Amino acid sequence: MSDKSKMIVADGPVLFYCKDGILYPTALTAEQQQVLKITCGVIGPITIMKDHPQGQAVNLLDKPVQSAARIIGD
Repeated sequence: MSDKSKMIVADGPVLFYCKDGILYPTALTAEQQQVLKITCGVIGPITIMKDHPQGQAVNLLDKPVQSAARIIGD
């Protein structure tokens, strides 16, 4: 992973989809991301479980389109 891709993933709320016990990242438009941030603010403070990380964040938009399509289509 390059230093550039590490800087692209900003801190903040993200949305995952759980299917058969496996988490998949979701693709949100800028408008949907803004709504998610507002929704998180409305429900109150978010507790971050720093001692239970779920993995390294990567920007899937930096990957070739064919690769991302296979991930989404599975």
